[in-house]
Amino acid sequence: MKIAFDFHGVLDKYPSKFKLLMKSLDYDTSVERIILSGPPEEQIKEELKNAGYIHMSDYDTIISVVDWLKSRDVPMDQYENGNWYCDDKIWWKSKARICNCYNIDILFDDKLEYKENIKGDMPLFMHVK
Repeated sequence: MKIAFDFHGVLDKYPSKFKLLMKSLDYDTSVERIILSGPPEEQIKEELKNAGYIHMSDYDTIISVVDWLKSRDVPMDQYENGNWYCDDKIWWKSKARICNCYNIDILFDDKLEYKENIKGDMPLFMHVK
């Protein structure tokens, strides 16, 4: 089973609850804990480290939406604050496509725009408020 967690609005909002969940999932070797978040992978790594999340203890893999889109030659730009963006239709479909590409079973996210682009019931979308 593969379970993906968004960082901004999920892991950073409820760190103690999600760290407990992620650590408990570590004991089941059939579960892969994935960080699926927007920024480039290096930025996600730094933010996870600063928030106290430890690779291979709290999570196994990082997937960056920006890096995934760039690898597919999607035109992207940056705002002055450094955040990346592209066409909204492409952006909001990205996590559903990534979940399909990597066979992710469950996605924890705070943005319902991602759920709207999931066809059927895979992955299972867990809305975090």
